[in-house]
Amino acid sequence: MTATGRAVTCGDEGAGMNAHRSGVWIAMAAILVQAPRLVLAVLAADHQSIGAAWERGLLVVAGIGTATVLTGGNLYLAHAIGGARHRRRWLVGVWLLVLASTGGLVVPLIAAGLGGRTLPQLLGGAALTWTWSGLARISQARSNFGWAAARSR
Repeated sequence: MTATGRAVTCGDEGAGMNAHRSGVWIAMAAILVQAPRLVLAVLAADHQSIGAAWERGLLVVAGIGTATVLTGGNLYLAHAIGGARHRRRWLVGVWLLVLASTGGLVVPLIAAGLGGRTLPQLLGGAALTWTWSGLARISQARSNFGWAAARSR
């Protein structure tokens, strides 16, 4: 039963329910994308090594997941902004921050690859490395936060 009193049958949920499902999938992906990195961190903390191929595989899965979550989160936020009546400016601000964060993550990676260097070589010092790492984590969290805010509109 909907708020207007209309009975809803299975498969007749409408666009609102589809948007809700999309948001739930993005949130679940955002949580799961951290699993490969968590496995590597726990193994490193226990001084357990794994083969380079396994490590590379876990990092590829995490990278693809992160790209999917950030892109999907940006798309979901952009869609939510179009339908928002309240807090539209706030959602636009979150969307712009996520977009800028994503750019701040990707540009150094492209520059390193084009120059034939690794990201740590490009960043140089510990301060920039920590800043980039923090930005990576915050941008994903901000995307999740924006999704939750858009969902509650």
